[in-house]
Amino acid sequence: MKAAEENRRVLVIDDDPAILKLYQEILTKSAPIPSNNYFNMVEAPQTEAEENQSEEYFDVTVASSGQEGIELACAAHDKGSPFPIAFIDMRMPPGIDGLETARNLRKLSPWIYIIIVTAYSDRTIDEIQQALEHDVIFLQKPFVHDVIFQLARTLCRSWNRDRALERAERREKYGAFQDGLSEMSSIVLDNIGNMILGVESSCNRVIETCQQINKVGDTCRDLSQELDLAQQKEDLNSLKKLNQQMIEVGRTLPDVLDRALWPSHSSLDSVQVGIEHIIKVLNIQRGNTLSSNLSDNFSMLQLIDDLLLLISKESKRAVINIEPLIESSLYELSLPRNKLLNTLINLTQNSIESIQSRIKEKALPPSEGKIILRVSIINNQLNISIEDNGSGIDPSIHSQIFEFGYSTKQGHSGFGLHAAGNFIGSCKGSIKVKSEGNNQGTQVHMTLPTII
Repeated sequence: MKAAEENRRVLVIDDDPAILKLYQEILTKSAPIPSNNYFNMVEAPQTEAEENQSEEYFDVTVASSGQEGIELACAAHDKGSPFPIAFIDMRMPPGIDGLETARNLRKLSPWIYIIIVTAYSDRTIDEIQQALEHDVIFLQKPFVHDVIFQLARTLCRSWNRDRALERAERREKYGAFQDGLSEMSSIVLDNIGNMILGVESSCNRVIETCQQINKVGDTCRDLSQELDLAQQKEDLNSLKKLNQQMIEVGRTLPDVLDRALWPSHSSLDSVQVGIEHIIKVLNIQRGNTLSSNLSDNFSMLQLIDDLLLLISKESKRAVINIEPLIESSLYELSLPRNKLLNTLINLTQNSIESIQSRIKEKALPPSEGKIILRVSIINNQLNISIEDNGSGIDPSIHSQIFEFGYSTKQGHSGFGLHAAGNFIGSCKGSIKVKSEGNNQGTQVHMTLPTII
């Protein structure tokens, strides 16, 4: 990752304005830092490391209390630009102390590096380490300014490198997940396709049988009509001849029907066996799908980042603005991550296609397509809604859109919403679709537990 692309944001929380100013001078200014006794700086010639330091800078945000620091971190989190590191003073009366501040920052962002900077503390190092668990560094005042700079540089680089590796790993896992779905779908479809060919052959034999029986029926109806006509004309010769024909048909009819129906019984048995086999394969696939609903611990913010990355080509090509509105109350979830991501991709692509359709019909100006993605947690339930200003859905078909194979779009399988409904249901969640009608846009709202 290039330096220009790195997240170099630093949060500093201290109740002393002079120290906050000094942090800004150390981390943001390229000029040599003037000596003062806050960090026991010693006058010395500028070293090569310090000269290189002048080429780097950090985006420093300062707060004079723990509560202010938490609020700033929440705002940064909501904008999708969290702080990689935070320098925190331990004692900041009369508000919350450094440990409580750090605990709230860690809850908001589990990956943030915490540097506790203090000359004295009412908390022991063991207590702080136990509360924060990982990525905690302790600095004792006073110290030289180069320590602050080197920590900021090293930890920012480490944070950015870890996030890049996580993104690569998530994309790899998702690719493997999609490959697995594709392979499983291919196997299932191949099995079902072979069985359907067998069922089709049996059905054709039944159809041939029905055609043979229809011919016998047509012959009997024709004889009956001729017989009625002969009776009306009192044509004794014709009556005698027709009666004889009716007797012969009646004698041969059981054999004809037996010869026609016996293969039909066998064919119907084959159809029944084929259908049972198809149901069995589908149940096996369904069982595999449900058993693969293994939960992963993940950040919803990261998942949304991955979603936006994976659909970026489609949204940019269609000139559609996607606006994520993610509440800062989100915390780590435990759900089938890849399946949730796949569901959101399918639903978002549906919205993109719906907007494109409305633009094509000239019911919406180009470049005015918009998708709003809302994510929040309410009463320990994950709420996700996808709202678009696309072509909408006729209210009369709302009850049908989750049915397998149903689609309002020509050439589409109708599997996307059906699969979404199945996944949400398997997690004991709910999914609803709302639309006022044609060209009125669509809202898809999902509710899921935060842990399964």
